[in-house]
Amino acid sequence: MMNFGKKQIHKVASDLDGTLTNSLDVYAWSHNITLASLGAKLPCREKEFRMQFFSKNPNKRFRDYIQHTIDTFGLGVTIDEYKALLDKTSQQMISTQSEYKCGAEDIIKFSQMMGVPFGLATNSGNEAVNNMAQAPAIKNSRAPFESFDYRVTRDDVQRKKPAGDIYRKAMGSTKAIHTLVLEDNVKGMTAALRAGIPKSNIVGVYDAYNKHDIVNIRKSCGMFIEHFDQLKDALEKSN
Repeated sequence: MMNFGKKQIHKVASDLDGTLTNSLDVYAWSHNITLASLGAKLPCREKEFRMQFFSKNPNKRFRDYIQHTIDTFGLGVTIDEYKALLDKTSQQMISTQSEYKCGAEDIIKFSQMMGVPFGLATNSGNEAVNNMAQAPAIKNSRAPFESFDYRVTRDDVQRKKPAGDIYRKAMGSTKAIHTLVLEDNVKGMTAALRAGIPKSNIVGVYDAYNKHDIVNIRKSCGMFIEHFDQLKDALEKSN
């Protein structure tokens, strides 16, 4: 058990992409490679290009973003064709270029040192998680994926986030009030809330890809951090 403020925490459930790892950056590089293979080049970094789109269209889906990309550059492919190329590139990049965000390993090991299980609750599928586990920076880290106490992916439930299924399964027999959640976006935080986890138990983790929605992210969590040292300090002070 460990304390988080005045609360007793018996389990930590964390999102993966954009929360613990830099995989959103890796996906951005994959977009650039995919575009180059189709003879196109972004006028700026993919991160800025994507953020420009979603800041103007906050309710759009990822498929809408792909269609926007196709239309902007006149690529002459369908959404599914582009996505197939992107998925192939992403799988290779994720398995070689993924790494933890600075300080993420410290949080994982601190939790486990305190006897509190730390695991994944992610919208990624098993294949994507297994690919990421092979990245040298992950595999040779202090917290390789096999050291997680449990993991729940979208393949383990009927409905992915923002439904609460992933977090309900991640909690198991642990009460919601004793579960700490790490998330980088409103969709994931909504999933935790729908699973009954109190807002005060949700830690929002800054990621540049969600900068356009930062106001809503701050409103959806009990604590917001820009880097993991802030969470580590809070945990150390509470314990």
